[in-house]
Amino acid sequence: RADIYSAGLVAYEMLSGSVPFTGRPHEVLAQQVTGVPAPLQQRAPQVPAGVARLVMQCLAKNSAERPQSAEAIIATLDGLLKPADAPSLFGRLERKVGRIGAFATVGAMVVIAVVAVAALTKQSRDARWVTTVAMPEIVRHADAARLDSAFLWYERAIARAPRDTALATLGERVSRTMNLATEPNGAEIAWAAVDLPNDWHVVGTTPAEILLPRGPYRLRFSLAGYRTREAFGGIFADSAVIAMTPDSVPDAEMIAVNGGEAFAIMPGLSDIDPVQLNRYLIDRYEVSNREYKRFVDAGGYTDAQWWTESVVVSGRALSDAERAQRFVDRTGRPGPSSWEGGTYPSGADELPVGGISWYEANAYARFVGKELPTIFHWTRAAATNAMPFIVPQSVFGADAPRQVGGDLGMSPSGAFDMAGNVREWIANAFGAQHFILGGGWTDQPYSFTDAYAQDPMDRSAINGLRLMKRAPTDSTPRTAWAPIARQFRDYSRERPVSDDVYRGLVGVYAYDRVPLDARVESVDSSNAEYTVERISISTSYGRERMPIYVYVPRRGVAPMQTVVLYPGSNAFYENSLGNMRLYAGDAFLNSGRIFVWPVYASHFEREHTLESDSPRETATYRDHVAMWVKDVQRTLDYLATRDDVDESRIAYFGHSFGGRMAPMMLAMEPRFKAAILSVAGLKMEHTRPESDPLNFLPRVRLPVLMLNGEYDHFFPLETSQKPFLEMLGTPAAQKRHVVFKGGHSVPRTLFITESLKWLDTYLGPTGR
Repeated sequence: RADIYSAGLVAYEMLSGSVPFTGRPHEVLAQQVTGVPAPLQQRAPQVPAGVARLVMQCLAKNSAERPQSAEAIIATLDGLLKPADAPSLFGRLERKVGRIGAFATVGAMVVIAVVAVAALTKQSRDARWVTTVAMPEIVRHADAARLDSAFLWYERAIARAPRDTALATLGERVSRTMNLATEPNGAEIAWAAVDLPNDWHVVGTTPAEILLPRGPYRLRFSLAGYRTREAFGGIFADSAVIAMTPDSVPDAEMIAVNGGEAFAIMPGLSDIDPVQLNRYLIDRYEVSNREYKRFVDAGGYTDAQWWTESVVVSGRALSDAERAQRFVDRTGRPGPSSWEGGTYPSGADELPVGGISWYEANAYARFVGKELPTIFHWTRAAATNAMPFIVPQSVFGADAPRQVGGDLGMSPSGAFDMAGNVREWIANAFGAQHFILGGGWTDQPYSFTDAYAQDPMDRSAINGLRLMKRAPTDSTPRTAWAPIARQFRDYSRERPVSDDVYRGLVGVYAYDRVPLDARVESVDSSNAEYTVERISISTSYGRERMPIYVYVPRRGVAPMQTVVLYPGSNAFYENSLGNMRLYAGDAFLNSGRIFVWPVYASHFEREHTLESDSPRETATYRDHVAMWVKDVQRTLDYLATRDDVDESRIAYFGHSFGGRMAPMMLAMEPRFKAAILSVAGLKMEHTRPESDPLNFLPRVRLPVLMLNGEYDHFFPLETSQKPFLEMLGTPAAQKRHVVFKGGHSVPRTLFITESLKWLDTYLGPTGR
């Protein structure tokens, strides 16, 4: 209803050329409350009586006397647009200019009126449809993380209401501009929703700057003389250059992957140094039975030239004859263990070949002039950090694999079924084993990001392969093929230390409560909703000072509940907190709670000697964990000095890195009364017992909310999240694990709903 009044003010000024009330600001405010503006027709006699009456109704002091909705105003305006007085107007015109002139004039006016009314009516219908249908649909799909569907609704809406500012604001949530190019340029660009791969929308030609969904979605590039290329868009960068492959080039079913710095993005491999790769080709699909049979029929199992790696069993290299006896099918003929009579079952031509060892995969690669990918080449093409968008369309927990050549389960590179279907052998060794990645059709979804390795002689039915090919001038360093030391912890078998040992461990976290020497460095009051205070205090170690950013809601009622943040590991790699988003701190502020962001040791400007956030079995890492705990404790010491903080109602909010470090913080600091852990879990790297979260989890007693993605590539559901939750010492009724269909980020609406409900339950409502 306040909007109705505002609309009346705007209309009054537009039609009369002056505002209803004038004077100094305080005088205008007083007139808004008690004054009555001069009648609109008095100031603007040319305004039709019905229109003037409607504007004055909008300005009624009693809100009940105003139109009760924008729809009511539109309905009144629609009624005013009807040419009810046309006959009398016709009569006046007839007397003035004669019958023929009158007919001509009225005819022209009727045409103009009809066109105007039609345009206004259509505009009104469009506006209503955008407001009542399109915008709710955009929000609904966006809240469900279906940004591709939300974008389709946005495109339809913006075509009908191109100047709607509310719609444009909503569009910023569901769309973004992408700069797309191909080598060579001139390719047609089309996009499709992830799960509707055949519903393509053509949007331009490369190079182009194009409005597209705020990810994820599929892209298709088509150019005469080149193979059509598909890829993912909207997940990572705002620009992309796609390499097109000429039709004349061999290896029709391989795709080009751009080079660059490649990491092994998998749990347990975070300490592996990245490798600089050149552009390379990788199979679009896994090798099929039909393709593999050419190797078998050509005598590949007995031709020694393809067996470049010695087959080692129990430390002894087998002879060629012994090897041939080992690698046979169910009937003793050469071939995969899943075949019979030297061939695959009828109708299985396009199923991925399975039942082969690492040695067989390597021999086949030599036969076709390719090679097994390294873990760096494989993970770069697979993009395990895009797990939430890939796994739902992949084959896991099934009775059988699906055929190669389909259009589901695509990775951002344009390769298919790198997740699930069959496991894929990798060139790199792990001790006496070899990596085999992606998971198979009988595995669980988390295996897509599992750095799994097994005996190279293993010939399980789910063991298959995908190959790569490099240019003759490739300069990738040999370290890419070197053995890799994976770290893995089976938390289902590990046990925390005893209480006696634990009491000895926690001495590292003791600290002296030296004077805080708190100083107000700055106060930023530019935000209408909250103020930001930058406070610095002395630490309890060394001679450092720790900045603390305190966000205070303007409409909070002191003393207020307070939420203390421990952020994700990106805080290690930024120079200024000003570059960081506020996480979901605004949600806490809007609920009437203070939000506190301390700058912990090694974060932002507090640079230390710690080079990585990964756990280490070093005293340096242990000492930094102790600093972080002490930083939290000193933050709470400072908060205890503030009159606007309710000391009895303080919560911990840990995001990602801050979530996995939470066991130490929460076990050592009883002043926290509740905790919210966003995308948290246990790491696979080992550390010293003093800094191992495993030993602190059972000592946590306060209520804990965990929010996790089912497809989190950092903290897999089964091997990381669930052990974390199960070992928490919190009573079962006071710990909650919310698992959503996503990855390493929580949908905002879900986070706000669950977090505020949790705080209302365990800290109490704020009245906001």
